[in-house]
Parts: sequence; C-alpha cells; structure tokens
Amino acid sequence: MTELADLIMDREMQARIMAARALAYSERPEAALILRVKIHAGDKQPDVISECFIAILKIAKEKAVPLIAGYLDDPDEERRQSAALALGESRLPQAFEALKTRYQGEFSPSVRRILLLAIATVRSAPSLEFILSILESAKPPLDEDALEALKIYRHDKNTWDQIARIVQEKQSASLTRQFKGIQ
Repeated sequence: MTELADLIMDREMQARIMAARALAYSERPEAALILRVKIHAGDKQPDVISECFIAILKIAKEKAVPLIAGYLDDPDEERRQSAALALGESRLPQAFEALKTRYQGEFSPSVRRILLLAIATVRSAPSLEFILSILESAKPPLDEDALEALKIYRHDKNTWDQIARIVQEKQSASLTRQFKGIQ
C-alpha cells in the first residue's frame, strides 16, 4: 500500500493510472482511503480521476456511491462524465438511483445524454425500465437520446424486440430512421 500511495501521486500519468488499478485489484479497505484522498486532491489528467472513480467503486461499492455521485454536479464536464460512467459501470442499485435522481433534475441535453448512457450501462431491470419509459413517453429529442443509450442492448433479442415495438408504436419518422441505423 505504501508503494501504491506513492505511485498514485507520481509525476507520470500512466503510473498514477496503474496505481489506481492496482489499488482496485488489491480489494483492501485501506486502498479505498488512498483513492478517496486522491479523488479529493484531484489530478490534471481526467483519466486518472476516472480510474480512481472506477477503482473506489470496485473496493468500497455502495459506500463510495455518495462520493462519486457528488461529482455528477461538478463544473468540469469531463469529471461529471467520468463520475456518471463509473457509477453506471459499477452496476450498483444505489448508483442507478443516484443517476436517475440526477437525470430527473437535469436540463442540459448533453448532460442528460451521458446520464442516460450511464443508466443503460447499469443493465438492471429497474434501469432498463426507466429508459424504456423515457423512450415510450418522451418527445424528441429525449426519446432519441434514450434510443441512443439503449443501443447497447441491440444484441439482447428480447430487449431489442421490446425497443422495436415501442419505436413502431410511436410512429415517429426520425426515431424509426435512427432505430434502423442502429440495427
């Protein structure tokens, strides 16, 4: 842990990224403390903090969700995106709730798109149901953003058939074109 604590502060970006990954693989509780300090300290390179977000969620799981969810409001767009995608990748129910809450209070189209992608990445029944409800009830461009996020399910026949049915029922030319372009 001592060597990894030193490496997470190294001058070389790759060393810091590899330290974050090694801390995650260690699965030791004290590794989460090192990552927490690094996250709070920040880094000039967004990729380093992104790796730290992913790593701490692997180690501390739901205990890390509030920390990472706090970055969903960060003024730095890259940090916001990294936080959202790390939460989605964690596939934790608490992460989905944090993403959903943030989505419901967001008005920026670009932020909403990344939140939808992160929610889709959770790949749980509640997250899928949430995005399908947006696809079904929202008007353009929100329904198109939901479809874009749902394309990660295109190899899941049952889910993709459900998406196809919703698209067909909406009878939207632009949504139908987008759907055909994904297939």
